Amino acid sequence: MDKRPIILVVDDEAPIRHVLLDLLADEGYQAMEAPNGRIALEMAREHHPDLILMDVMMPELNGRQTLTALHAEPALATIPVVLMSAAGRAMAPADGVVTFLSKPFDLQQVLDVVKTVLLNRSTP
Repeated sequence: MDKRPIILVVDDEAPIRHVLLDLLADEGYQAMEAPNGRIALEMAREHHPDLILMDVMMPELNGRQTLTALHAEPALATIPVVLMSAAGRAMAPADGVVTFLSKPFDLQQVLDVVKTVLLNRSTP
């Protein structure tokens, strides 16, 4: 069984998903993708990712709606979520967001955030 951390990348823009998927795979993570919040919820239920990187502005279910739906399910409520947006408005940690990345983002910053979140998640 593969023990690499699973990271779900949720963004309606395929080029952004692909850049992040390649970046994460190159770092040894299991990276999967979803083009919207509705599919992200289905994938989270099936795969229980260790981290979700999610855009705020998406069709069907946006990032905020998806976050609310994740927190409504006890099995998914503890999955850390990092929101990404070009809008530049961060959500408060009380909203269930671990941190916020502004687009366009620096790829090293993305990796630093991923490593920090996963390290904090595995620390008792």
